[in-house]
Amino acid sequence: MPTLVAEDLDHEEFNEMRSPAPAEVERRVIKPGEIANKNFALVFGTFQLFFIICYGVGAKYDDNTDPAVDDLHATGGAEMSRYTMWQDIHVMVFVGFGFLMTFLRSYGFSSLTQNFLVGIFSIQWGILTTGFMAGAFDGGVEKIPLHLTQMVEGDFAAACALISLGAILGKSTPIQTLVMVFFELFFYAFNYQIGVTKLGAADIGGTIFLHTFGAYFGLAVSFAINHLTHMAIPLARRRMNEHLFEELDTNGDGVLTLEEVQAGADKLGMTVQEATEMFFRLDDNGDGVITPTELVQGHKENASNYHSDMFAMIGTLFLWIFWPSFVSVLADNNAQNRCVIHTVFALSSSCLMACCTSNYFRPHHKFNMVDVQNATLAGGVTIGAVADHHLGGNGALIIGSMAGMLSSVGYIFIMPFLEDAIGLYDTCGVHNLHGMPGVLGGVLSIITSSMVKSSTYGDNAGDVFGKMSGDGGRSAGKQALAQFGGLMITLIIAISSGLLTGWVICQPNWFEPPPEMFND
Repeated sequence: MPTLVAEDLDHEEFNEMRSPAPAEVERRVIKPGEIANKNFALVFGTFQLFFIICYGVGAKYDDNTDPAVDDLHATGGAEMSRYTMWQDIHVMVFVGFGFLMTFLRSYGFSSLTQNFLVGIFSIQWGILTTGFMAGAFDGGVEKIPLHLTQMVEGDFAAACALISLGAILGKSTPIQTLVMVFFELFFYAFNYQIGVTKLGAADIGGTIFLHTFGAYFGLAVSFAINHLTHMAIPLARRRMNEHLFEELDTNGDGVLTLEEVQAGADKLGMTVQEATEMFFRLDDNGDGVITPTELVQGHKENASNYHSDMFAMIGTLFLWIFWPSFVSVLADNNAQNRCVIHTVFALSSSCLMACCTSNYFRPHHKFNMVDVQNATLAGGVTIGAVADHHLGGNGALIIGSMAGMLSSVGYIFIMPFLEDAIGLYDTCGVHNLHGMPGVLGGVLSIITSSMVKSSTYGDNAGDVFGKMSGDGGRSAGKQALAQFGGLMITLIIAISSGLLTGWVICQPNWFEPPPEMFND
């Protein structure tokens, strides 16, 4: 019988048959990000325990919910009338936002999962922060009342957090994201109370205090991540332009090696370590050199494909259908009717004008899916600040048209400019869908509130603008100043707190960055 020797087998067969020596010890290699993934369970579990304690000691049933209240039907019926609209908002938060973020071709699982986690985290924490701030600004901190309207506030807080998530999607770990949301919702509730309670600004659909705040908070966090961790591919592209590429290519072979990039760190305005990190970010295929193509295309996984764009359209359609409930859920009496009508008109016109703008400016005069998925919704963002005002159907159509065109122009022209000019990278384009349309809505609220007359509102102006009620109520001009103040304070608090939060979650001693961007 012939003797079987190692040369008769291939490498894999030989290793399978070979028995390990007694002294051999199997060593498992810890992959990048594995420690951070393991710590997520500890961090999230700690947060959940914290929420349980807070609800145990700091929340209670109100009269709409307490079984000890005798007149249950009289107190609970009005609250339950909001239930169907609250369910619509729930669908928007978990299905609409979730699937809208699946456009990244290699990040769909992570997008849906992070959306789900941020949503449930934000509802719990948002109820606590908004309830606590409301009590604090009302003159005393009491137990937070639990009722259906407070649940709506929780969903609004979740929507704000998910808007911010869109700006950093694919560039943060789940731990970094949840810590961001933890700080954000505290500032969100604080800003809301300053704008609504103290200034008396009106914003029935959350245009100023939800969409605008969430967008610019998230953009500030994204800006910090891009610059503090040197993850911004657009920033690298801006610094390493075509002329500088040729200057760094000292041997003239048409590609850049690590040594050439390190030698030219001063020309890039970077340290050697920063230039090294940038090199490996740009070297997408890992062949040890940067080609002009890699420089131009940025990160290879920051892109969509046919199927991921189809999934994202599911989110767009759900958001478009249910948006009137989002805007009108907290409105009362006939103001709710106006909110629904105006939102439907604004969404319709923004959809049409966004497609027209996309068709006119995009190459070959074809629709671009980014515009169709996002800019078509901009009318719902803008109309929220003025949805209960006296606009008329034509006014709502004009506002929606302006929002759709502005959002499309943002995706086509403004977004690439900001990437190259200041290294502001916005994964989902929240500046174009929520930021600029939100500011537009705030400006329009200044205009419409300054035009309030008894001929259009009768004696009911106070139902829309709370501080204008009664004989001693403020004038239309003062209400316009309150709207202006609310918008400006929102921008200041959102950007400053976002930069601070971004700095916190980028500290290398506290948080581990994702091992790879835009990839599950």
